Amino acid sequence: MLLGPWAFAFPALLLIPTSAFQRSPLNPARRFHSSSLKMGNPREIERTAQDVNRRVFLGEPIRGALLWSFAGSTADAMVQYWTPDDMLFFVDKAQKGNATSVLEMMDKAAETSWMMNMGPEKAGIISRIIEEKQPERVLEVGTFLGYMTISMAQALPDNASVVTIEKDETNHAAAVKIMTKALGNLENARVPVESWLGASSEVLESAQFRKRHKRGLPFELVLFDHWKPEYATDLRRLERLGYVGKGTVFLADNVIFPGAPELLSYLGVPFSPVQDKVSGQECLAPSEEAGKGTVFESNGWQTKLLTVPFEYRPDTPDAVSYSVRL
Repeated sequence: MLLGPWAFAFPALLLIPTSAFQRSPLNPARRFHSSSLKMGNPREIERTAQDVNRRVFLGEPIRGALLWSFAGSTADAMVQYWTPDDMLFFVDKAQKGNATSVLEMMDKAAETSWMMNMGPEKAGIISRIIEEKQPERVLEVGTFLGYMTISMAQALPDNASVVTIEKDETNHAAAVKIMTKALGNLENARVPVESWLGASSEVLESAQFRKRHKRGLPFELVLFDHWKPEYATDLRRLERLGYVGKGTVFLADNVIFPGAPELLSYLGVPFSPVQDKVSGQECLAPSEEAGKGTVFESNGWQTKLLTVPFEYRPDTPDAVSYSVRL
């Protein structure tokens, strides 16, 4: 039997990211609140982000079969085509109340089509720091879908708690579902999680946040994994508000790829701009000393780089900055 050209084209068509076919309209409203607490009079924050609805083009049964058939293949680009709904599809296969099972499925999703989890290698490094320092008050800026919140909660002692902030409404909603599946009720979990929706600049400065977290009461560990150009500004904000103090451990992801030059300059870590050999993307290269783990001191911080590959991309160099407040 002769096959027409569409017989070959249709399978390829199914593999095209459906964002190329359908986008939902702008959603102008954004709520600023804590998901694990009932906050009165939530403040409205303007939003100008487009949401991608992948379910319009592919019916749910076909979409599900395709997603699961991709599992085990290797993602081939550092462009995030998949949505939080795609991550939720994978997490649905995880065991409820089993944080390790949830993280494994999040890794499977990100290995299939790249997503912005920090990944198991970086999570392992941060877990070892937590086990050594035993912090009780942890702040995370950039929840994304909850990967590191869950990972840190696993490593933290029983008397600890995590405050996490996410700017994107869709990510935040999915993260709450994923974290709840992994940890149980967030407010009553072994390590309680307080999840805030809004830009870090808005949340940290808000009366609601200050009511729950008094100025001058520092967090003992802070993790940044949000918009890289905001790292330095937000760190200075935490200093001004008294949310970091002597001994606070400050960790920042992706300071080499794609790079956080403003932060590294503030922390006194030498670097040079380069182009990534794999992706061709502009990024940074640490100085020879910085690449060897030399400790630098600047603006009241002692900092060294923990060199580790970019998440799910072992051939792309990256680093987590590790700073301690003097």
